[in-house]
Amino acid sequence: MTTATTTFNRAEAAARLATVRGRIEDLKSEEAALIAQIIENTPMGKTEAGDWTVSISASRRLDTKRLEERFPVTQYPHLFKPVINVPAVREHLSPIELKKYEVETSPSVKVS
Repeated sequence: MTTATTTFNRAEAAARLATVRGRIEDLKSEEAALIAQIIENTPMGKTEAGDWTVSISASRRLDTKRLEERFPVTQYPHLFKPVINVPAVREHLSPIELKKYEVETSPSVKVS
């Protein structure tokens, strides 16, 4: 976007975006390391840490792979729900027909 007082410099914006994304990756790595250290050295529950309260909790989820092995869809169809098979749809419908069902996604920016 340009205005009367400022001009857009694509090269500067691309360079800055590359720098910011690099910093984000570095910060994500640091975040993962800090989380691992905190989990390793902090008991479950809430713990005071200076001005902060650190909460460690574990959640549980169902192991759907094991459930599928134990309760196959052929014997327990009531435990499953059908979902659209996108590759099959692409194989069986024409590109013109598929266009009717496409939605546009948000634009993305890649800097390389």
